[in-house]
Amino acid sequence: MALIAYDDDKYSVKVREWDNHHKNIIKAINELNDAMSVGKGKEALGRILENLASYTNFHFAAEEKAMLAKKVYNYWGAFSAIAELKLKVDLFFDKVLVMDKDINLRNNRISLMSMLRDLFLNFADFRQIVVEG
Repeated sequence: MALIAYDDDKYSVKVREWDNHHKNIIKAINELNDAMSVGKGKEALGRILENLASYTNFHFAAEEKAMLAKKVYNYWGAFSAIAELKLKVDLFFDKVLVMDKDINLRNNRISLMSMLRDLFLNFADFRQIVVEG
């Protein structure tokens, strides 16, 4: 069963290429969830994380290049999509023990957390936010 179901109304940025990229990223997350649900998470984790990290880098590079070339920014759509993912990411980590006794599994899970951190931090440079008062 899919952890995240792609919904055009919720996740579409109205650019077919990017929406297809997003679908592939969600597909990889669901593949990992499916493997974990049948006890095959350890075997699948490294391969899926490597593929997901590589594809995510490819996606963001392509998206950023196109946005800069066209000067197109859909920040509210992106913020909404990230906000929707928070609940799913929280649920995933509620089910997964990151600091597993198996060092390889632990390192893969820490890598997943690092990738998610980088995803959110690369989305926006929060250091530029000024709070007055």
